[in-house]
Amino acid sequence: MQYRCVSCGNVWEGKEWRSTCSRCGETVTGIPHPTPKPEDPEKLIQFLLSLQREKGWLPREVLQETSRRLGVPLARVYQVATFYKAFSLAPKGRNVIRVCMGTSCQVKGSQMILERDLQPAGHLPR
Repeated sequence: MQYRCVSCGNVWEGKEWRSTCSRCGETVTGIPHPTPKPEDPEKLIQFLLSLQREKGWLPREVLQETSRRLGVPLARVYQVATFYKAFSLAPKGRNVIRVCMGTSCQVKGSQMILERDLQPAGHLPR
């Protein structure tokens, strides 16, 4: 991820969401520029997806910085991030196991899969 310090203009590469400028000591977040216009709500979803693609999840600091940068209330950013299943507010493991819990899946034995295979191994469903 490329950082650019807004205070002194220094540019450097890093892998964390937040970094400190070696030239002036300013703390910089890794949220990319340009940011979308706040009046376009679809852009918020796309913006959050691009941020999550880099890290694999959306830390609280990233949601707060997104709210500040876009001029969108933090409650709206959280609303979008928690409504869509594509977003994760917690780090995920290397392998994600999903078991359908719809009525037709339960009839076919999805509950049995959970009880027999996942719970004894310590993989509790969320």
